[in-house]
Amino acid sequence: MRTKEWQVESISTEPGDRVRVCLSTASDESTRRWWPFDFRLEYRITVGMSLQLELVTKNYGPTEFRFEEALHTYFKVSDVERVRMRGLDGVAYLDNRDENHQNTQRGDLIFARQTDNAYQDAIGPVEIIDPVLRRILMTEKQASASTIVWNPWSDGASSMADLGDQEWRVMLCAEGANIAKSAVNLGPGQSHAMTSTIRVAGES
Repeated sequence: MRTKEWQVESISTEPGDRVRVCLSTASDESTRRWWPFDFRLEYRITVGMSLQLELVTKNYGPTEFRFEEALHTYFKVSDVERVRMRGLDGVAYLDNRDENHQNTQRGDLIFARQTDNAYQDAIGPVEIIDPVLRRILMTEKQASASTIVWNPWSDGASSMADLGDQEWRVMLCAEGANIAKSAVNLGPGQSHAMTSTIRVAGES
Protein backbone atom coordinates (compact mmCIF):
# COMPACT_ATOMS: atom_id res chain seq x y z
CA MET A 1 0.00 0.00 0.00
CA ARG A 2 3.03 2.29 0.20
CA THR A 3 2.90 2.84 -3.56
CA LYS A 4 -0.88 3.22 -3.88
CA GLU A 5 -2.44 6.66 -4.23
CA TRP A 6 -4.33 7.90 -1.16
CA GLN A 7 -7.11 10.49 -1.03
CA VAL A 8 -7.39 13.39 1.40
CA GLU A 9 -10.69 12.89 3.24
CA SER A 10 -10.54 15.80 5.67
CA ILE A 11 -8.35 18.38 7.41
CA SER A 12 -9.58 19.68 10.74
CA THR A 13 -8.46 21.45 13.89
CA GLU A 14 -8.61 19.64 17.21
CA PRO A 15 -8.52 20.85 20.84
CA GLY A 16 -5.07 21.85 22.06
CA ASP A 17 -4.02 23.57 18.82
CA ARG A 18 -3.76 20.28 16.99
CA VAL A 19 -4.40 19.60 13.30
CA ARG A 20 -5.73 16.29 12.01
CA VAL A 21 -5.42 15.04 8.43
CA CYS A 22 -7.38 11.96 7.37
CA LEU A 23 -6.33 10.00 4.27
CA SER A 24 -7.96 6.93 2.78
CA THR A 25 -7.58 4.26 0.16
CA ALA A 26 -9.47 1.06 -0.64
CA SER A 27 -9.38 -2.17 -2.57
CA ASP A 28 -9.98 -1.99 -6.29
CA GLU A 29 -9.26 -3.96 -9.43
CA SER A 30 -5.52 -3.33 -9.15
CA THR A 31 -5.24 -4.53 -5.54
CA ARG A 32 -7.30 -7.66 -6.14
CA ARG A 33 -4.67 -8.88 -8.59
CA TRP A 34 -2.34 -9.53 -5.67
CA TRP A 35 -4.74 -9.74 -2.68
CA PRO A 36 -8.33 -10.94 -3.28
CA PHE A 37 -10.06 -9.12 -0.40
CA ASP A 38 -12.25 -6.04 -0.02
CA PHE A 39 -10.91 -3.50 2.43
CA ARG A 40 -10.63 0.18 3.24
CA LEU A 41 -7.74 1.92 4.99
CA GLU A 42 -7.81 5.22 6.83
CA TYR A 43 -4.63 6.95 7.93
CA ARG A 44 -5.21 9.64 10.54
CA ILE A 45 -2.32 12.01 11.27
CA THR A 46 -2.66 14.39 14.23
CA VAL A 47 0.02 17.05 14.68
CA GLY A 48 0.49 19.05 17.88
CA MET A 49 2.89 18.84 20.80
CA SER A 50 3.06 15.17 19.86
CA LEU A 51 2.59 13.34 16.56
CA GLN A 52 -0.14 10.68 16.51
CA LEU A 53 -0.38 8.21 13.64
CA GLU A 54 -3.40 5.92 13.42
CA LEU A 55 -3.95 3.28 10.76
CA VAL A 56 -7.48 1.86 10.60
CA THR A 57 -8.18 -1.26 8.53
CA LYS A 58 -11.78 -2.24 7.72
CA ASN A 59 -12.92 -5.53 6.20
CA TYR A 60 -15.76 -4.94 3.75
CA GLY A 61 -15.74 -8.43 2.28
CA PRO A 62 -17.64 -11.63 3.14
CA THR A 63 -14.63 -13.56 4.47
CA GLU A 64 -12.00 -13.14 7.15
CA PHE A 65 -8.53 -12.07 6.12
CA ARG A 66 -5.15 -11.95 7.85
CA PHE A 67 -2.78 -9.04 7.32
CA GLU A 68 0.45 -7.48 8.53
CA GLU A 69 0.98 -3.75 9.04
CA ALA A 70 3.71 -1.29 9.98
CA LEU A 71 3.93 2.46 10.41
CA HIS A 72 7.23 3.37 8.79
CA THR A 73 8.45 6.06 11.17
CA TYR A 74 11.93 7.34 10.36
CA PHE A 75 13.76 9.60 12.80
CA LYS A 76 16.56 12.09 12.27
CA VAL A 77 19.44 11.46 14.67
CA SER A 78 22.81 13.11 15.12
CA ASP A 79 24.87 9.97 14.46
CA VAL A 80 23.43 6.46 14.62
CA GLU A 81 26.66 5.20 16.20
CA ARG A 82 26.21 7.59 19.13
CA VAL A 83 22.53 7.01 19.93
CA ARG A 84 20.94 4.11 21.77
CA MET A 85 17.43 2.72 22.06
CA ARG A 86 15.80 1.94 25.38
CA GLY A 87 12.69 -0.12 26.11
CA LEU A 88 13.41 -3.46 24.43
CA ASP A 89 15.53 -5.17 27.10
CA GLY A 90 14.55 -8.84 27.42
CA VAL A 91 12.37 -8.81 24.29
CA ALA A 92 12.79 -11.57 21.70
CA TYR A 93 13.35 -10.47 18.12
CA LEU A 94 13.73 -11.91 14.64
CA ASP A 95 16.96 -10.86 12.89
CA ASN A 96 16.20 -10.30 9.21
CA ARG A 97 19.93 -10.21 8.46
CA ASP A 98 20.21 -13.77 9.72
CA GLU A 99 17.26 -15.52 8.06
CA ASN A 100 14.97 -14.34 10.87
CA HIS A 101 16.89 -16.24 13.52
CA GLN A 102 15.44 -15.45 16.96
CA ASN A 103 17.55 -13.64 19.54
CA THR A 104 16.82 -11.78 22.76
CA GLN A 105 17.73 -8.15 23.36
CA ARG A 106 20.03 -7.56 26.33
CA GLY A 107 20.12 -4.02 27.68
CA ASP A 108 19.82 -0.93 25.50
CA LEU A 109 20.17 -1.39 21.75
CA ILE A 110 23.29 0.22 20.32
CA PHE A 111 24.18 0.40 16.64
CA ALA A 112 27.47 -0.80 15.16
CA ARG A 113 26.28 -2.53 11.97
CA GLN A 114 23.28 -2.98 9.69
CA THR A 115 20.20 -3.63 11.82
CA ASP A 116 16.84 -5.10 10.78
CA ASN A 117 15.16 -6.51 13.88
CA ALA A 118 11.49 -7.37 14.37
CA TYR A 119 10.78 -7.42 18.11
CA GLN A 120 7.92 -9.73 19.10
CA ASP A 121 5.50 -9.18 22.01
CA ALA A 122 6.83 -5.62 22.17
CA ILE A 123 3.96 -3.51 23.44
CA GLY A 124 5.78 -0.98 25.61
CA PRO A 125 7.23 2.42 24.66
CA VAL A 126 10.68 2.77 23.12
CA GLU A 127 13.03 5.72 23.42
CA ILE A 128 15.77 6.94 21.09
CA ILE A 129 18.35 8.60 23.31
CA ASP A 130 20.48 11.12 21.40
CA PRO A 131 23.20 12.73 23.56
CA VAL A 132 24.46 14.96 20.73
CA LEU A 133 21.08 16.54 19.95
CA ARG A 134 20.31 16.30 23.69
CA ARG A 135 16.87 14.82 23.29
CA ILE A 136 14.87 11.66 23.88
CA LEU A 137 12.30 10.65 21.26
CA MET A 138 9.60 8.38 22.66
CA THR A 139 7.21 6.20 20.68
CA GLU A 140 4.17 4.81 22.50
CA LYS A 141 1.84 2.33 20.80
CA GLN A 142 -1.67 0.96 21.00
CA ALA A 143 -2.87 -2.30 19.38
CA SER A 144 0.67 -3.03 18.19
CA ALA A 145 2.56 -6.11 19.35
CA SER A 146 5.66 -5.76 17.16
CA THR A 147 8.39 -3.12 17.00
CA ILE A 148 10.71 -2.97 13.99
CA VAL A 149 14.12 -1.32 14.23
CA TRP A 150 16.07 -0.69 11.02
CA ASN A 151 19.18 1.03 9.76
CA PRO A 152 20.80 -0.05 6.46
CA TRP A 153 24.36 0.97 7.46
CA SER A 154 26.89 1.76 4.79
CA ASP A 155 26.67 -1.64 3.07
CA GLY A 156 22.89 -1.48 2.71
CA ALA A 157 22.76 2.21 1.81
CA SER A 158 25.17 1.72 -1.08
CA SER A 159 22.54 -0.31 -2.95
CA MET A 160 19.64 2.11 -2.29
CA ALA A 161 19.08 4.71 -4.98
CA ASP A 162 16.97 6.96 -2.72
CA LEU A 163 19.44 7.11 0.18
CA GLY A 164 22.67 9.09 -0.02
CA ASP A 165 25.97 7.42 0.82
CA GLN A 166 26.18 9.05 4.27
CA GLU A 167 22.48 9.52 5.06
CA TRP A 168 22.31 6.22 6.92
CA ARG A 169 24.34 7.90 9.66
CA VAL A 170 21.62 10.41 10.51
CA MET A 171 18.51 8.21 10.40
CA LEU A 172 16.92 5.45 12.41
CA CYS A 173 13.66 3.60 11.92
CA ALA A 174 11.67 2.51 14.97
CA GLU A 175 8.14 1.58 14.02
CA GLY A 176 4.99 0.17 15.50
CA ALA A 177 3.79 -2.94 13.66
CA ASN A 178 1.90 -6.21 13.73
CA ILE A 179 3.86 -8.85 11.81
CA ALA A 180 4.67 -12.57 11.90
CA LYS A 181 2.80 -14.14 14.84
CA SER A 182 1.23 -10.74 15.61
CA ALA A 183 -0.47 -10.48 12.22
CA VAL A 184 -4.13 -9.48 12.58
CA ASN A 185 -7.14 -11.66 11.75
CA LEU A 186 -10.06 -9.47 10.71
CA GLY A 187 -13.56 -10.83 10.22
CA PRO A 188 -16.24 -9.50 7.86
CA GLY A 189 -17.45 -6.06 8.93
CA GLN A 190 -14.71 -5.70 11.54
CA SER A 191 -12.11 -2.95 11.86
CA HIS A 192 -8.72 -2.71 13.51
CA ALA A 193 -6.87 0.47 14.57
CA MET A 194 -3.14 0.64 15.32
CA THR A 195 -1.71 3.84 16.78
CA SER A 196 1.75 5.26 17.40
CA THR A 197 2.25 8.46 19.39
CA ILE A 198 5.63 10.16 19.07
CA ARG A 199 6.89 12.95 21.31
CA VAL A 200 10.03 14.53 22.68
CA ALA A 201 10.26 13.06 26.18
CA GLY A 202 13.10 15.23 27.46
CA GLU A 203 16.81 15.89 27.20
CA SER A 204 19.30 13.03 27.21
